Amino acid sequence: MVARIRRKNVRFAFHPIEKELVIIDGDTKRTLPISFARRYFSLYRSGFAHRSNFLKKSYCINSLRFANDDVVVDCGANSGDLALFLNVDPKNYIAFEPSPVDYQYLKKNYPESKVYNCALGEKNANLKFFVNAASGDSSIVEPPFYSEIIEVQTCTLDSITLLQRCSRIKLLKVEAEGYEPEVLYGAIKTLEKCDYVAVDGGFERGKSMEQTLPAVINFLLQNNFEIVDIYYSWSRALFKNKSAK
Repeated sequence: MVARIRRKNVRFAFHPIEKELVIIDGDTKRTLPISFARRYFSLYRSGFAHRSNFLKKSYCINSLRFANDDVVVDCGANSGDLALFLNVDPKNYIAFEPSPVDYQYLKKNYPESKVYNCALGEKNANLKFFVNAASGDSSIVEPPFYSEIIEVQTCTLDSITLLQRCSRIKLLKVEAEGYEPEVLYGAIKTLEKCDYVAVDGGFERGKSMEQTLPAVINFLLQNNFEIVDIYYSWSRALFKNKSAK
């Protein structure tokens, strides 16, 4: 009803058998868990293009142009919103999502992509994961609010065989709800291959909600990257590898 009032083409439907939320906008269709319908309605009520435009703006990647054979690595992919506007071959979209529910639907919506159900960090280990799936704020670092604690496999980007075989990565996006520095610490070799790195360094780390952007900036500047732009409202920034053409 709201979508019609707002004169948008996006439609929301409930699948009675699968008990899933189906969102259709033009030729694009996505299936998501009905239990978080309110969150998804808020994100997509103005359509997928509106959601995509916000992500491009907030991650400062509006001016980037993606070719079909470009590789994009999405850390903290959630339901895969980053892939909505990428013009890359789905097989070149590599996503990581530790939350079991989000991973399930990420894999369902992007069957041709390489999707990993693991967290990323500075070492390979099994760690506690504080789940807050309703708001998409799950984290390795204990947040102020969460619904459950599970154990997840944590890997370094440098240990992923598929990435070891990549000669070049167009974009690495990192959104780890306060665990961004550790993700980068475990990606020294991978970063050498990245043309661009986009990071959410907002106030999301732990119970005290610390900002991670300063640590991210310092680390990337020390590893041959330069700042392209910062979206201050969300503490997101884009960095370019000085060795990239």
